[in-house]
Amino acid sequence: MLRKDLIEKNAAIFSEQGKAIEQYASRDIKVIVIANPANTNCFILRSNAPSVPAVNFTALTFLGESHEHSTCVGNVLSYDRLRAVGWPAVYV
Repeated sequence: MLRKDLIEKNAAIFSEQGKAIEQYASRDIKVIVIANPANTNCFILRSNAPSVPAVNFTALTFLGESHEHSTCVGNVLSYDRLRAVGWPAVYV
């Protein structure tokens, strides 16, 4: 699945969740977004909950790389799965 496809599907979901946070959640809520693309999803969520302070929203954008590091034995060759053309990332 390409990044643009993911954003299109997730935009509706995160917009709806942001509106629910705006309407029902405490202003002290802390939000962690881990669904890729996390930074974009977090932005969409935050945009739909304007009364919650921006510092209460966090996106775990390093999650994929951390996962690869934690499961690697030797060198790992991975490809970016969210673009039409991937490029290798080698970890030593």
